[in-house]
Amino acid sequence: MKTAPLLLLTALLLPVAAPPPPPVRTAATALSTATRHEADSLRVWVSWPTTRPAPTRLRVHRVWPTGREAPWPDSVTLRPVGPQQAMLVVARRHLLPTPGATGAATATPDRLRLRESAVAGGPDAPAPTDVPVTGAALDRTYALTDTAQRVLTRAWLHTDEVVRLSTFGLELPLTLFRYNADFQPALPPMAVGAAPGTAPTLTVAASRSVGARDTFSLRQPGLYALRQGTSGPLDPLLVEDGGFPDVRTAPDLIRPLIYLTTAQERQALYDAPDPKKATDRFWLDIAGGQPETARTLIRTYYGRVAEVNRLYSCHKPGWMTDRGMLWIVLGPPPRVEPTPDGEDWVYKEVADTGGGRFRFRRRPSVFAPDQYELRRERGFEEVWYAATAQWRRGVAVTAVR
Repeated sequence: MKTAPLLLLTALLLPVAAPPPPPVRTAATALSTATRHEADSLRVWVSWPTTRPAPTRLRVHRVWPTGREAPWPDSVTLRPVGPQQAMLVVARRHLLPTPGATGAATATPDRLRLRESAVAGGPDAPAPTDVPVTGAALDRTYALTDTAQRVLTRAWLHTDEVVRLSTFGLELPLTLFRYNADFQPALPPMAVGAAPGTAPTLTVAASRSVGARDTFSLRQPGLYALRQGTSGPLDPLLVEDGGFPDVRTAPDLIRPLIYLTTAQERQALYDAPDPKKATDRFWLDIAGGQPETARTLIRTYYGRVAEVNRLYSCHKPGWMTDRGMLWIVLGPPPRVEPTPDGEDWVYKEVADTGGGRFRFRRRPSVFAPDQYELRRERGFEEVWYAATAQWRRGVAVTAVR
C-alpha cells in the first residue's frame, strides 16, 4: 500500500505536459522567429504554438540599443506559409548604417519589435516579440528546416534530429563547431552581484564542414555554432536530448529543483538507488502524503520548466536563465512591460507578499543574442523566501492577476 502513491506519481513524471497557457500580456504569448538574408531583404519567419490564435496583423518597429523605437518605414505584409507559421519580408537597408549630417555612420537598430493587434472585443494585445537583427541574425543566408521543409524558429535541436540547410544566393561553405561549456543555473533574485552568464571563454571541442544544402544531425548534446564563410559571425545552436523541452529523465527532474532545495537534498536524490522514485517521494513528502496534491505540484512545476525551455533557451536551457527561474518559482508574470533597455515583470501579489517589479536588461552576447539579465536587489528576499516556503508547504505559487 505504501508504494502505490509513488507508482501513480512516477506515471506522471514521464513526460510532463505543459499547463494551459496563461492569459495574454505575458511572455508566453510571444512568437518564435528565424531570419535569412536574401539579396536586399531580410525574411523573417514567425511561428506560434497551437495553444494560441494565429496573429492576424503585426506592426513592425525598429528598436535601437538605447531603447529608441520607431515604426518600420514601409508597409509589411504577414503571409501564411504553413500550419502555425507565417513570414514577412522587410527591406534590409533600413537596418544598415547610414551617414549622418557630419558624414559619420549613425547608430543602427539591434532588433525588430513585432506588435500584435488586440482582437476586437477580446483581451489586450499580447506582449511584443523582439527579433535580434545583429550578427548572424542579420547576415546569415540560410535557415534550418526539418524533414518536412518547415523552417525551424527555435534556438535548439534534439539529438539525432535530422535538419537541412536551406540557403539563398551564393552557397558559402559553413563550419559547425561544438564547444565545451558548463553553464550554471540563475542565482536567486536577491543575490546582488554578477549573475552567471555565458562563460568568459569557451573552448572548441570539435569542428567539421557542412555543405550549403546538406542534411545532418547531431548526436551529442551541448552548445554548437555555425559559421558561414571563414570569418562570419557565429550562429549559436543548443542541442538537447530527445525529450526536450519536456521533462523525461531523472536528471531533468532533479536539476530544476535547485530553486527549492538544498545541495544536500539534491545530492541525496541523485545518489538514491532509483532517483525517479526518490523524486516522487520528495514531492509526496512536501504534499503531506497526499497523492493528488503531489500530482498538482508536479504538473505545475515541471510544466513551467517545459514552458520556459520553449521560451528562453539560448546558450543554456531556459530553466537555467533569469527569466526562467522567476517563471518557474513565482509563476508566469501577470504583466510584461517593455523598457528602453529590456523589460519589467510586474507581480502584484505573490505568496501573501506585496509582490514586486522585476527589471530585466538586455545583455546580448555572441552565444545568447536575446539574453536578458535580472537586476538583482536585496529587497526581493521577502517575496522569494515566501514563495519557496509556500512550495515546500505543498502549495504551488501562482501570481495574482
